[in-house]
Amino acid sequence: MIKIYFKNRFISITKEKLKLETSGFQSISMNELGDLKIQIIRFTTNNQLKHLNIFGTSPERGLALLQSLLDPVTAAGGIVSTKSGLKLFIFRNGKWDLPKGKAEKGESPETCALREVSEECGMDINTLSIQDALGKTYHIYKQNKKTRLKTTHWFGMLYAGNTEMLEPQLEEGIQRCVWVDRETIYPLMKNTYGSIQNFLETIGMILPD
Repeated sequence: MIKIYFKNRFISITKEKLKLETSGFQSISMNELGDLKIQIIRFTTNNQLKHLNIFGTSPERGLALLQSLLDPVTAAGGIVSTKSGLKLFIFRNGKWDLPKGKAEKGESPETCALREVSEECGMDINTLSIQDALGKTYHIYKQNKKTRLKTTHWFGMLYAGNTEMLEPQLEEGIQRCVWVDRETIYPLMKNTYGSIQNFLETIGMILPD
């Protein structure tokens, strides 16, 4: 299953039809969609629809179709750890988040992730190193009258610098950069984005409710 978030609502793309008897859920076949782009725009305007399931193709093919219809954006970010296991979170625009940002033209996801983390948290980029690739998240947002589909590449990173020398990038709406242990992550999830919570559940950093 691939999940594409819009705020805290989401679209799931599956090969088989999901059968959920819950309010705010709708399941539609890829073969019955008609104009898919219109269906997606309708989803973004219908606050009562919490979960739209699109089925009848492989998740990868369904995702590729949506990316061809919407304005694609590539971004990258990191789950940054210290040698002692602390994790880096930022408080941005009233929500707890992970450092990330849009890729520049011709920039690889790895280079983008290192640059964005260092810029958003005031780190020397030479103190950061990528340890592994953790996966991708997807979300839809509206900007300049366009509906955009952002793909964010996530990497596990190790920070070797001074943990007390972080400087939040205020012009990007970042108010705080904090190091937290595993137990402290749970309270933060009460005020984060659905895509971030789902991602942390997927990689095993937090348990689902």
